[in-house]
Amino acid sequence: MELGSSKVLIVDDDPSIQQLLLRKLAADSYYCVVAGDGERAVEEARRHSFGVIMLDIRLPGISGLEALQYLCTIQPDACVVMVSGNAEQPVAVEAMKMGAYDYIQKPFDLEDMALRVRKATQRHRVLVAKREREKSLEVQIQQQETEIRGLVGQTVNTLVREHILERHVSGKKMTRRGKIDPAEVSQLAQAVQSLIRPFYDSERRREEARKDE
Repeated sequence: MELGSSKVLIVDDDPSIQQLLLRKLAADSYYCVVAGDGERAVEEARRHSFGVIMLDIRLPGISGLEALQYLCTIQPDACVVMVSGNAEQPVAVEAMKMGAYDYIQKPFDLEDMALRVRKATQRHRVLVAKREREKSLEVQIQQQETEIRGLVGQTVNTLVREHILERHVSGKKMTRRGKIDPAEVSQLAQAVQSLIRPFYDSERRREEARKDE
């Protein structure tokens, strides 16, 4: 898998950990940005899009869990991997309940860390692709709604013209200026919509089913 375009945010206040992660991930062709605290991490997330965020639990200022809440809101498709010490495992598990994708413990094996980041990157790409499909489907549905409204309008106009002609031929009383009663136009529109609606609802259900795939 090509990783050159993948961007990782490393959030840790320990310069040695920063450099350790930076060297390994850069060697694996990730583009990395480093933040030394939660506030800086939130700022970077507002400025750039990241596929993976490596987030230490213990940080100066706002905690890793507090930063996690902001990051999940700002970048819901980013996969957050919490970095914890042995005594912080319960907190890391709680972080996953709050939206983190995974967690690793210090001291960590670099190859295991790289594997987890690679899986997180794959997950991020799945989420992005799904969101793009949803946007595309929503555009298609809106276009279909517009086409249906246009079809209803055209059909009603045709039925109105035919109804006026039928009244004229049969000698029935016409309204002023030879126009059909507005109430009858409304009835015709409702009748056309009732005919078209089952087909539209069926199509919308199919689109929703595709979103859930």
